[in-house]
Amino acid sequence: MSSAYGFTEDSARRIARVVKAVEGDTTTPTRIGPMLGGSTMSVVKVTALGSPLNTGQRVDYHASADTMNDINEVKIREVSGAALTVGARYMGQFSGYDSYGKPVFVVKTSTASGGSATIEVVTDVICTPTGIEVSTVTLSGADYDNAVIRQFLALSDVTPNSFLGNQGRVVRVNDAATALEFGGIGEGPSYTTFIALSDSPATYGSSSTYYSLTVNSANSAVVFSANNVTTTNSLTGGGNPNSPTWAPLKLVNDSATPGNDKFYGTSSSGVKGWQSPPLAAMQSNIDYLLGKVAFLEGQLTILFERVIALEEA
Repeated sequence: MSSAYGFTEDSARRIARVVKAVEGDTTTPTRIGPMLGGSTMSVVKVTALGSPLNTGQRVDYHASADTMNDINEVKIREVSGAALTVGARYMGQFSGYDSYGKPVFVVKTSTASGGSATIEVVTDVICTPTGIEVSTVTLSGADYDNAVIRQFLALSDVTPNSFLGNQGRVVRVNDAATALEFGGIGEGPSYTTFIALSDSPATYGSSSTYYSLTVNSANSAVVFSANNVTTTNSLTGGGNPNSPTWAPLKLVNDSATPGNDKFYGTSSSGVKGWQSPPLAAMQSNIDYLLGKVAFLEGQLTILFERVIALEEA
């Protein structure tokens, strides 16, 4: 006789007996569901790259020992065509066998961000009197595998992002301490202009034409300086030796051909320049003095003659 729900009395009795048996069962709980590494999903590890199929190992996780063991050789195909990494593990879907009887697993990589992301995989399901217990293990997700940067040039703070032309150079922190760059061994910052140096003037200025480079008074940097030559007294000329307006140094009223037997001095009126020696004037004075001496000698002679005449008289 059927009930309103389609159960016969015998069916109800059987269900009741099963429930009573389960409630009184004290044996080990029954495991349900496939173990990790079954025909529907596995973790696969790439051991060698190939085309169109890569070679790898099926990897089983053992919850009791918390270990991952390589089981059997498999073939791996990446569905989007991206390159896989040898030694990396991927979540794979079993899809059949190749012509040599090797299991083939399909995996998928992704360029999505989140290289540190992980996925949690169910490894075991246990039915207990108090409920269902689930065992899991945390694995790196295949969809995030490519987010792990494995090349130096792929870093966003490396410039330039090419090894070309940087042979033999080293990696160093840039001047702003914000990124990495290539530079020569022992080489300082790559300055392209003199005024970019930290111990030189910051600008050439608008009035520094023909200036020289000199050390400052604190001996700590270099500065632009006119370094003009100044003159005084009997010297004239000077200025900036680097400038076209530079005037050679010379004496006041100098001459390239002053003539023979000249001396530099002042005239009777105080004018500076090349002067003739005053021999003519001196000669005139000498002649004058000699004339005076001759006159005195004549007078003395007359005087002596008169004295002698008076003595004889």
